Amino acid sequence: MPPTPDARDKERDDEVSRLLIMIVHQARNPLFTISAMIDLLEEDLGDQKDAPEFLATARGELQRVNGLLSDLAEYADPAVKNRAYTTLAEIASRAVDDERPHARDADVRIEYGLEEKCSTRILAHAVSLCHAIRRLIAHAVSRSPRGGGVRVTVGNGGVECWIEDRGESPGPEILERLCEPFFVRPPGQSGLALAIARRVVELHGGRLSARPSMRGGLLVALSLPPVMDGAVEER
Repeated sequence: MPPTPDARDKERDDEVSRLLIMIVHQARNPLFTISAMIDLLEEDLGDQKDAPEFLATARGELQRVNGLLSDLAEYADPAVKNRAYTTLAEIASRAVDDERPHARDADVRIEYGLEEKCSTRILAHAVSLCHAIRRLIAHAVSRSPRGGGVRVTVGNGGVECWIEDRGESPGPEILERLCEPFFVRPPGQSGLALAIARRVVELHGGRLSARPSMRGGLLVALSLPPVMDGAVEER
């Protein structure tokens, strides 16, 4: 019996993921060598004119490439196995706490709230999902003007999370491609943050969508399925 279109798509996606992981591993070896060479150059050049600035630039670019490789590896193979019972409210609250110091540095406040009793359980890899929500919050902060705010709300019984900013309201052509790899690249980020977040959410059986906020700006909505009867934790 020939494979179904869905099976062929999954096989192709798995092959692309394996290829990306191989590329990441192969690229990290020469980057380690380059890092060691920069250390040697620092010893040899000492306090020569322009040397500190040159070396700082080289290290910064090396760090940027290493960050991109880390994001590529996470995009190719996000950690979503070994899921356990938890609540979206607990994960979102932790993500907000983790991102508040970064938002404070950007002079952006983060507000967190529960729309209603949010005790519905979900089956999730808490660390991976928390990182995904942190990426969404960081994106909202990067869109916000200094002195602005980002609101994170969990509602619909605890299976939805909304991240809302007060930045410029995006047009439909941007909303359609918002989570594509490298389409959105805030300063200091690889351009994979939203793509990774969407991939993690979808691998949890959920959905990520975006629309203009009624208050102006962008609203990103994350929805996850509740725990079904008979669902078991993964060990």
